[in-house]
Amino acid sequence: MPRLGAGILGDPMAPFVVIALLAAGLVAVAGHPASTLGRVLGSQPLRWLGERSYAVYLWHWPVCVLTRPGVDVPITGWANSALRVALSLALAELSYRFVERPIRGHGFFRAYPSRHALRRPRLRLPAIRAAALAAVVAVGATSIGFQLSAVAGRPVDRVPVDAGPAPTLGPLDGPAPPSTGPSPSAGPASARPSSGPNAPTLAIFGDSQGMTLLVNKPADLGKYFATTDATIEGCGILLGKVASRSGERRDLTASCAAWRSKWESSAAKLRPRIALVMIGAWDVFDLTTPTGTLAFGSPQWDANFSAQLAQGIAALRKAGATVALSLLPCYRPVKASAGFWPERGDDDRTRHVNVLLRAAADSDPAHVHAVEPPVEFCTNPSIATSRSYRWDGVHYYKPGAALYFKAVVPQLLTML
Repeated sequence: MPRLGAGILGDPMAPFVVIALLAAGLVAVAGHPASTLGRVLGSQPLRWLGERSYAVYLWHWPVCVLTRPGVDVPITGWANSALRVALSLALAELSYRFVERPIRGHGFFRAYPSRHALRRPRLRLPAIRAAALAAVVAVGATSIGFQLSAVAGRPVDRVPVDAGPAPTLGPLDGPAPPSTGPSPSAGPASARPSSGPNAPTLAIFGDSQGMTLLVNKPADLGKYFATTDATIEGCGILLGKVASRSGERRDLTASCAAWRSKWESSAAKLRPRIALVMIGAWDVFDLTTPTGTLAFGSPQWDANFSAQLAQGIAALRKAGATVALSLLPCYRPVKASAGFWPERGDDDRTRHVNVLLRAAADSDPAHVHAVEPPVEFCTNPSIATSRSYRWDGVHYYKPGAALYFKAVVPQLLTML
């Protein structure tokens, strides 16, 4: 019995079961005739909110999708939360007053008569209701469209973009890239930029870390590399199901089964000089496969990760690219973000993945290299935990992208 109890308490779904039981108890108590709680819940404004609660439930998600802070609206923080609450309540009131209540009271066809009947002057109110219904349907269809596009693969310009000016890299320490033009005059041994058209090509493969890195890239990165986004949002290199102790779950097989073929086709099309691989966000969890669960860091997990990584490297090498494996920085996931996944903030886990990445690079030093991310993400808390550098502790804003490329570009130039 103790083992069974421990299993239940350790189940990520256990908090939801407890919440459901507490909610059932709350309903039972509130419904009792002698309940003080029932009288409190039946008073205003709680009664008003309760009558419109289902409409609030329906509207809050489209409102949140269309009012993302710093992306769809310039309002952030508590002001954005207040805006979302106000819009959700306003839309709930409109749909309750002009759609839900008329239909519940009179039925759909009596609440919204035919177009011919609406021509009569005495039916102006139903006409208003019909117009309100059309508006509700239009807004709902728009929000559904946005959500479907997100499921299919959100466009790059829909990810959070830093509203501030793009920083520049400036002079970088390290070797100069090869130039196809006239030889530059002698100067100090520092990384000198190639001209834009002659800049070597750099394609980034992996998950959305690389995508947001390029969306928020420094203004002068093009002087060093011509960059291309070949990432697959939400997909690393592992297939199976992952679950976090926060209760979040994801089926990587359902979303990412074709990642290897996509890498191969993108590399064949782009023919980059360097293929920068940025993974890790989905590679620090236990992995459930059809044959069983692989505990993170176990010999079986390591073997599976290394085998998948080898296939990815082979797909990129097939196109003639030099492969740069970006080591994992120290993540500092933000609990209030859309995805928490606290295991990402476990530095022992990220260090273990880095050991495997370095081993893959050491196995083919002529064609595969490990790239060190900025140390500040591990050593400087004011940077590591700043949402100005990484808005959710994982994905980059402009200062974070500039910091990353400042550290990584000189390493990439040595590979040319």
